[in-house]
Amino acid sequence: MVSSLDKMRELAHQVNRDLLSHPLVKEYQALEKAYNDNEYLQRLEKKIVAIQKEIVIVKSKKGSALELVKEYENIKEEFAGHPVAVNYQVAREELNDFLQELNKYINNQLILDKEAGIA
Repeated sequence: MVSSLDKMRELAHQVNRDLLSHPLVKEYQALEKAYNDNEYLQRLEKKIVAIQKEIVIVKSKKGSALELVKEYENIKEEFAGHPVAVNYQVAREELNDFLQELNKYINNQLILDKEAGIA
């Protein structure tokens, strides 16, 4: 006999399989791979983080970080304008919106079912 927990696990696995085969997820995964495999973007990202840390240190010592801030802004602009980074960010936002809507639907359906005495 299948327990209700086993049934829920199977349903969760099915939802996971369906999500992984959804075009938005597949597009996101492909763009995520392109982003992660892009050594230039990875170097820029590391440089951005390093400069952010430097800025914090300089400011904590009451120093002027104007040159660092300019460098940071230039690198950040270069990073943000890179086509792979742009496409990845757009896909990430679209997927996040999709998953949030799915979550809202599931939660709302649970509430409706409970109110209808189904749950």
